[in-house]
Amino acid sequence: GNKIKYVCLQMLFSRPFTDIAMYDLNKKNLLNIINNVKMKSGGYTQGEKDSAPDGLNLLNNEVYKLQVFKSSDVLENKVLYFEKFAKECGKKGINLVCITSALPPYRLSAENYYDVHDFFENFCRKIDVPYYDMNYAKELANRTDDDYTDKDGHMKKDAAEKQTELLCDILKSSAPETYFFKDYSDLLRSMNLELY
Repeated sequence: GNKIKYVCLQMLFSRPFTDIAMYDLNKKNLLNIINNVKMKSGGYTQGEKDSAPDGLNLLNNEVYKLQVFKSSDVLENKVLYFEKFAKECGKKGINLVCITSALPPYRLSAENYYDVHDFFENFCRKIDVPYYDMNYAKELANRTDDDYTDKDGHMKKDAAEKQTELLCDILKSSAPETYFFKDYSDLLRSMNLELY
């Protein structure tokens, strides 16, 4: 209860949290906090199959609304706040990096994810912040939808640990670009996917 109260208070009253992290404060997200806390406990954290709590939108029985990304939908004030944040990090000697977590393969082929990637890659280049899109990571190309609890992209334990370990290697590397596919079609081909 205390953890949930803390998260709610942060979302309600901390402007940097809501603006920089780009969270939407709405009833659905607040109600999902309970499920998200459950998700991190019990058999799920031990890597047991089919251990997600009841009531979650699981891959096998969910109706999922495909997401369509439009750069025009990105709010200008959020971009400005992030630019300020990046500038402050630079002034204070903080090495800021931006990371996109790897989505389920289904979404990569069914949605216009390449537009999301291009937007963040161009934006991060403009503000001189390294961008690591784990969707493009060569070592994660063998993932399947079964590595996720839902189509939003919440990974099961083993997949999450694999991504975290890979990210640590990338952050320590003097040539991080070697870990990634350069082209979206190469990524899809390596995963035996094609665009719908």
